[in-house]
Amino acid sequence: MANRLRGESEITLGGVTYRLRPTFAAIMEIEDRLGGVVPLAVRAARGEFGLKDLTVIVWATLNAVEGQKLELAAVGDFILERGIAETTPIVRDVLTQVLGGSDDGG
Repeated sequence: MANRLRGESEITLGGVTYRLRPTFAAIMEIEDRLGGVVPLAVRAARGEFGLKDLTVIVWATLNAVEGQKLELAAVGDFILERGIAETTPIVRDVLTQVLGGSDDGG
């Protein structure tokens, strides 16, 4: 179950529920691959997200949770199976957590 105090969200891919945790390392990976988080959030708010954006954000935050590892291409395939429209609100939630910070005291 996702820990909202840690900024976590959940997503089901291929019948398995994963936690998405926006750690420092995950955010750095996202920024390296896609650019800054604020421009991503602006694009998400406008509904201008592409498959690459969704895939990288889900992949980086999913792999930030110990015991959860998926390859980038596998995440992309699962998102296509699930649907971009179904995945976008979850990724928006992750970005909201990143921009707002977590309440875990850290």
